[in-house]
Amino acid sequence: MAVLPQPLRAFFNIEIMTKLYPVKCNRGGLLICALLASLLLNACTYQKIALINPKPTTNLAVYTDKPVYYYVQDTLYYAPHGELDLTHPIWQGKITERFYDGKVLVSPDSRYVLIHHEGGLDVIDSAGTKIWQAKNVNQSLERLVGNFWNKDFQWGTDSKDLYLVKDLVYSFGGDHANRSVLIKLDMASGSLSTVYEFTERSWHYYLGPHNTLYYTGYNEAIENWQLKKVDLKTKLITLIDRDDDQHTLKTTDTIYANLKFEQREYDNHLLIGNRSYEECNVYAIGDNGTEQLLFEVQCGSNSWDKSKRFHLQEMNAEVYLSDKYYFGKIYTAGYQTLIVDLKTLQYNFYKEYIKPYVASTIETGHFIYTWGELMIKK
Repeated sequence: MAVLPQPLRAFFNIEIMTKLYPVKCNRGGLLICALLASLLLNACTYQKIALINPKPTTNLAVYTDKPVYYYVQDTLYYAPHGELDLTHPIWQGKITERFYDGKVLVSPDSRYVLIHHEGGLDVIDSAGTKIWQAKNVNQSLERLVGNFWNKDFQWGTDSKDLYLVKDLVYSFGGDHANRSVLIKLDMASGSLSTVYEFTERSWHYYLGPHNTLYYTGYNEAIENWQLKKVDLKTKLITLIDRDDDQHTLKTTDTIYANLKFEQREYDNHLLIGNRSYEECNVYAIGDNGTEQLLFEVQCGSNSWDKSKRFHLQEMNAEVYLSDKYYFGKIYTAGYQTLIVDLKTLQYNFYKEYIKPYVASTIETGHFIYTWGELMIKK
């Protein structure tokens, strides 16, 4: 069991408390102060998350069929086959997402990557050459007319175009009066052109076939958000229905979407994680019900809520790369990343948080629509 750090322990030290509160803590009140300090210390005790006799493969190799961009300690690296050779940086800066918020997007051919960082937007190629940049970008809660959004990016199917959104009309609390415009960046020339000015407040847009665009807009009839399709030539807007039980879209169109990692359902047949909330051991769990223990983990806990468990893995930062490797952010002394080979189930721990980005473009008619966004139908 571990307790509060020494500076905080000193705060509850009886000698210090006696000096700070001489009337209450002298003589008869000393026992009360001692009891209070003891109760506070016990309430703040906690048990750290700890690995129990793991057997990592320290020379674990990573090899993928398509390139991977790794972000480690404010530095971006390019790996043609996913190899963990973090010696040749191509970009440096502070990326503004904590886990996977869609603010970094790799092109379908893996040749380019769009990065939203503290200073704006950068588009670079795999060698680190800057193709395009913008500084007029909204940051967190800031919204200024004429600024690019800091998310909701989409690549064209052939990686020749990048689509971004700008605010045309915006006021805090303006709700449905706010308007935006879809902008296309031509990668060959670096020129910008207007694709479509939305006639209503909109968000989460996706490219459709035959010069169409899907987006989430407000439906006054049902007083709720709904997926819509606009014909970019005729400007005709069509509502897209869905099966409310399964969230399946009622359309025969093939939609092209660049999805955030946490919005994807993977085709892999293994999940790396816990069997239950109460248990923190890490297993390889098959979709056929099989379970194999990888290593044991001591759960983290505190005495504020003895039923609460702190697990090793961060659920918002899990990536299954090419159905071959699992990358996960972990919380334990000395390590921040867990990598598992999904074929051999060999694994290794790494001191730095190694965050992979790959092309995540999906072209299918089997999307589901929930919470205003598209996800892959399982």
